[in-house]
Amino acid sequence: MESTKRGKREEIQNIIVDISDGQVPCKGIVLNVSLKGLAITDIPSKFIEKACAKNVKRFTAIVSSDTDTIRITLIPRWANKKEKNSVYANAGFEIANELSKWQHFVMHRTSIVLESNEDDCVWGKNNTKYLRV
Repeated sequence: MESTKRGKREEIQNIIVDISDGQVPCKGIVLNVSLKGLAITDIPSKFIEKACAKNVKRFTAIVSSDTDTIRITLIPRWANKKEKNSVYANAGFEIANELSKWQHFVMHRTSIVLESNEDDCVWGKNNTKYLRV
């Protein structure tokens, strides 16, 4: 699944997320990922509704696989109920910090690769190219 607006996204399995608006925590399941964001499913609708009412701008999340855990800050981009009367919602988030750690996490679990041009990179020892973040 590819979109020019959001970049390459790939579905992923067995990734759990603990997300908090700073006061209330909840759990969700990561539905898909990109190098700059993720979509989460099975978030309680009430959690999303209350966060919207409080105008929450950032969430703290702990994303866990069977081998790794990463703590990141998320910026909400969209949300919708899974079905009209569902108690669960889906939501999309942009990664606000730890982008290089997130990219490493994603690239080791998907076929997504970091595609960059020379302007985005700096050169290190032994002709190693690093993405400027």
